[in-house]
Amino acid sequence: MENAKANNYQEIENIIKDLDFNYKGDKTVLKNIYNEIEMQALNISKLKSGKERLLPIISKYTKIAYMRRGNEGMSSSSENGIHYAYTDIIEDMKKDIINNRLRRVF
Repeated sequence: MENAKANNYQEIENIIKDLDFNYKGDKTVLKNIYNEIEMQALNISKLKSGKERLLPIISKYTKIAYMRRGNEGMSSSSENGIHYAYTDIIEDMKKDIINNRLRRVF
């Protein structure tokens, strides 16, 4: 259990480094997003162990969800002539898990 907490701490620190200037100093929010994405990834994959194989996907979608805060429910937006189209994060993560053969089939 302690090892899992240490791994999560290291993953969150790596995500903060990746977010760079986009990180707003709200570690609690980032931890909550990470935990939610991790739970969803484990549910989709149906893995009982071997979470480390999911870490790149969990990290990727945690960063996406963090960057999209405030835009939940929007399908697209435009700002200064730049158009952003949003997709469902969980559905995209599910496709990544399945395409990378990380889903356990009974």
